[in-house]
This record gives sequence, C-alpha cells and structure tokens, in this order.
Amino acid sequence: MKKYGTIGILVLIVIAILLYISQEKDSPIKPLTDKQSNAHVYTLKVYQDRFARNNYHLEKALESINKLKEWDYTVSITEEASTTLKILHHRSIVHLEEIIKSVKSYEEYPNLSERKILEEAIERLEKIDNEILGDSLSSEDVYEAFDFTLNALAKAEVKLSESALKSNQNELAKLSLKQAQIHVKNAFLLDYSNRSNRTKHFDLEVEVFNEIDSLIKSDSISVREMDKRLSKISNELDILMQDMKKRI
Repeated sequence: MKKYGTIGILVLIVIAILLYISQEKDSPIKPLTDKQSNAHVYTLKVYQDRFARNNYHLEKALESINKLKEWDYTVSITEEASTTLKILHHRSIVHLEEIIKSVKSYEEYPNLSERKILEEAIERLEKIDNEILGDSLSSEDVYEAFDFTLNALAKAEVKLSESALKSNQNELAKLSLKQAQIHVKNAFLLDYSNRSNRTKHFDLEVEVFNEIDSLIKSDSISVREMDKRLSKISNELDILMQDMKKRI
C-alpha cells in the first residue's frame, strides 16, 4: 500500500506541473516589468537603429526597382541607356544585400534554416547581376528575384519575432513583425501588376500581410496562440517562396 501511495503522490505532482505549464502557455502576454524592461532596453535600441537603416536601404532598393520596371527589355537600347540600366540594377541589389547582411548579423538570429534562405536570396540577386552584365536580363527575372528576397526577409523577421517572444522581449517581437509586414507589403505591391497571372500567390501575400497586422494590433493574446499564428505565417511564407522557386 505504501508503494501505491508513493506512486499516487508522484502522479499528482506530474499532473500539477503539467497544469502549471499549460496555464503559463495560455496566459496573456504581459507587459515587461521595470526590471525586465531595463534589461532589454539596450537590445531594443540596437534593433530599432538597425530596422531604421534597413528601411532606408529598402526604400532605396525599391526606388531603383521601380525605375527598372519602367524599362522595356524587349527593345534595343543605346549604350548610354544600357549603362544607366546597369547602375540602377546594381544599386537595387546592393541595398537589398545590405538588409540581408544586417538581418544575418542579429545576435538572436533564430537558426541556420533561415540563414540558408537569405543566402539563397543573395545567390538569386547575384544571378540577376550576371544576367545584366551579359545583356540577357528580363523584367520578369528582376521581379522574381525581388519577390523571393522580400518574402525571405519577411520569413527571417517572423522567426526573429518568435525568438524574441520566447525570451520575453515583447517590444522586439512586435518590432520584428512590423519589419516583416513591410517586406510582405512591398512584395505584393510588386506583385500587383501581375495579379491576373498569379491570383493565388498575390492573395496569399495579402493574407499574410493581414495576419501580421492583426498580431501587431493585438493587445492581449496568449503565448500559445501567438506561437501558433506565427508558425502559420512562417509556413505561408514558405509556400510563397516555393512558388517562386518553380518560376525562377
């Protein structure tokens, strides 16, 4: 009887631990305490500065890509125009690569799988660079490479948000989501002109944008639900990039 009594006590202890863990996961995300906030304030400031620089590079890259989209690659162009085209293209590549390098340098960078995606994005951008040097570039190639890169950056930011959430850095988690949202928004804006040819791809980008927007605006959400929704968004971004791989 004493043996069964001991087993019963152990079972009750295990149940109590499981219930506690369950309650912790389902509890709303609480604001950081003053002590926690002070501990994370420097890290948050570093990321805020990086995000500001990344937004600058993104703005410059998009300026160049929008000018590139105005060119008709099917007609012959003068040598002077060709030089201008190459400069615009190279400028857009440089700015996007700066963002990728910045994201890869984050101290809380999630894991190697996202690093691999970003390295693949760089390879695609360099491929486009080689095409323009060989005068074999098409506007579609430019679009595909940029769309893939923007969604790859969004994926990395979502994973960074997950990592920040797990370390109780809620401000950083939302900041990362805002950056991811910017990348997705610019991806579907680039996609807008081709919407009739790829409705599902465009619609999924819009859906991801709205899902991220909903999370950013959420004042109270459980850790478990937040993690579940971030996972869903991450998987949807994977689908978008897989779709781009089929086209490139």
